[in-house]
Amino acid sequence: MPHTPSLNARLTAVAALALVACGAAAFSLLLLGRSGNQQRLARAEQLATNSVERLRAGRLRPLERGRGVRSGVLSAQGFSLEGPMPPAVAREAIGSISSDEVSTATREKDGALTVGAALRDEQGRVLWAVAVAPVGAKQPLLRLVVLVLALSGLASAALAIRTARSVRDGARVLNDGISRLETDLGAPIDTPAVLELATVAERVRLMAAALVRAQSERATMASQLAANERLAALGRIAAGVAHEVRNPLASMKLRVDLAGRNRAVPDEVREDLTVLSAEIARLDRLVADLLALSRKSPSSVKREPRSLGELVRKRAAMLEPWADEKNVAIEVSGDAVAPIDEDAVARAIDNLLRNAVEASPRGAAVRAAIQSRNNTHEIKVIDQGQGVPRERERELFEPFFTTKGNGTGLGLALARATAESHGGTVTYRREGAQTVFALYVAGSTQPWQPSSSSTTNAAYAKG
Repeated sequence: MPHTPSLNARLTAVAALALVACGAAAFSLLLLGRSGNQQRLARAEQLATNSVERLRAGRLRPLERGRGVRSGVLSAQGFSLEGPMPPAVAREAIGSISSDEVSTATREKDGALTVGAALRDEQGRVLWAVAVAPVGAKQPLLRLVVLVLALSGLASAALAIRTARSVRDGARVLNDGISRLETDLGAPIDTPAVLELATVAERVRLMAAALVRAQSERATMASQLAANERLAALGRIAAGVAHEVRNPLASMKLRVDLAGRNRAVPDEVREDLTVLSAEIARLDRLVADLLALSRKSPSSVKREPRSLGELVRKRAAMLEPWADEKNVAIEVSGDAVAPIDEDAVARAIDNLLRNAVEASPRGAAVRAAIQSRNNTHEIKVIDQGQGVPRERERELFEPFFTTKGNGTGLGLALARATAESHGGTVTYRREGAQTVFALYVAGSTQPWQPSSSSTTNAAYAKG
């Protein structure tokens, strides 16, 4: 990569050039001042000398003043013969007379140059004159121009240095923010003070946000793909299991039930046959759940308008004897009418109610509430159980995940598959000491859209 000077280096060079220009202007101002003083001094000396020469030649009266010149004549003893007494600068010139040539002296006061000239004539008299140096008409304008140039150079240097610092600090802020993004795309990026760098920072923030969304969508798609692959594999397994196992299971259960009805069978054997029949029934339900889970398809669901409140109450009544044994009550409230596959939704409700009863402590109540909102129907099941450990919430709706010793881990997966086939989903959350599962079904053939109150819960469901 070829070497390219940075903006900071370029601004530093501009500042250096501006300082050089400022120095050159200041030096020019100094030279101009000195040159102007020399010119003024030379003109004043010329005026004073000419005035003394004219006095000696008798062409100038001592009291006459011309172009800022004063003159006079003193006796050899220092008395004034004509004109006023000489000022200090003239006395200095008189004190330096050493021959018949004109001597001069210079004084500067309040920016004004005064030149005194003196000459001793053949009669011993002292002729003197004082001239004030005139100021040229164009000199102040030149001074002003040079001064403006000097101040402009100084201001340019200051501006360049300040801009260089702002660019340097802004680049450092931007670089630090990008460094943080290397490990965390959600890290904040401070806004530099320079407008152009602030625009770049905003674009970087938007790009990081887009990458976060893309990663989230990619993770969601990967999760869905993995779930679909698992369901496809599960479907193949279920089909094989159903073909190879279900018929033998039905035959075994029939023979066990017939044997249990035989009065000649001892009571202890009859109890074993009852347990065996229950286990065979459990295996049959497992095969049925596997088939239902693998055949989940929205296009194949036959949906007819049904009362959700009536359906939930019917399933609660079926489970009531079993719940009474655990000393847990089931309470149902609310109602809604939705197009559903009644058998599939009934299985999902059974799974949610069974889980809630099993998780509830003795003497507690399980509440099922039905309500409608935004063309979406919700069946919410609330219990007083411990819930699922937070670190395992992501596994909650995966097939074969269970926290019960005798569970199959298919109930919640089947409930979610049923809800999704109805354009909805199943969510989980904790509300204080309560566990809340909510099953959503669409009120029409349109897919379910989570409301603001259920967005967080949907995230639990999707894992």
